[in-house]
Amino acid sequence: MNRKKLIRDLLFIRRILFGLVIFSLLFFLYFREFVSPLIFLCKALCFLSR
Repeated sequence: MNRKKLIRDLLFIRRILFGLVIFSLLFFLYFREFVSPLIFLCKALCFLSR
């Protein structure tokens, strides 16, 4: 009985960790896709203003 609960808790924790890893990867990819055009725009503006 107690071991079943422990196994269930471990599965739950593993699921949460897995979800966090996937979420952080997606966030990183989205953030990179979002930031690179901004950096490009800043560079372009700096180049044009020079």
